[in-house]
Amino acid sequence: GNVSGNVNMADRDIIFNNESNNLKSVEELIEKIITLVESNSGEIELEHKESLIDDLHTIEEQSKSNSPSLFKIKKALGGITTVLTFIPKGIEWGQKLLDSSQELINTIINMFHL
Repeated sequence: GNVSGNVNMADRDIIFNNESNNLKSVEELIEKIITLVESNSGEIELEHKESLIDDLHTIEEQSKSNSPSLFKIKKALGGITTVLTFIPKGIEWGQKLLDSSQELINTIINMFHL
């Protein structure tokens, strides 16, 4: 959902200057999600799989950037959220994928104050 509130620019600078923990977490989550997708690719339509992986790479690139594009990040998050609606729930890998993706989304929202 939408997150409202005031954004303190000093906090934002601190996050961008001291983001190693967040960045490591983002990279690990993306790797975990891609592994889940690749190992269960028969369960996901090719178009959804490619879209999800592309959006994950966009988030990874933008989170490493010195001047990240919030537009690209928001667009990628929207794409991930859309693909997740097609992931089967109630089976173990699907639940792991949903949980890891939600954790990634929350981390990115906090990291960039979205």
